[in-house]
Amino acid sequence: MSWNGTERRAHKRYALPDATVRFGKAGVLSFFSPMSQPGLLLNLSARGVAFMSQQPFTEGETIRLKAEAAARGEPFGCKARVVWVQKSENGEAWRVGACIDAIAEPDSARLRHFLDKCVLEKSEISTSLFLKKVKRL
Repeated sequence: MSWNGTERRAHKRYALPDATVRFGKAGVLSFFSPMSQPGLLLNLSARGVAFMSQQPFTEGETIRLKAEAAARGEPFGCKARVVWVQKSENGEAWRVGACIDAIAEPDSARLRHFLDKCVLEKSEISTSLFLKKVKRL
């Protein structure tokens, strides 16, 4: 479904320029598989997340995420479903949007803590800035 200009999200998204996200395969034995290198967490809401990745994803794919930002408290983890993927025009990077499908209560409280500390801001992160930041992580 392409975007028609009408906001369909039920929850406000908050920009998190200082946050990172790691991701991995979801599944029965997924806790044995390693998480990725850090990617940039672009924005976050109570039910969704957008991030930049150096690896491609497929719409509908289920992944596990772990988000962290030093200034926002303990990291939280969740299981999410990839809703959209957009390849960057320059460089090997993808913007990914995912819907949070499952989150345990301790992580849910940490997510609320993240959101409570957020300031709503419009923060665009270009692919070149993403690739520079990834090299520093």
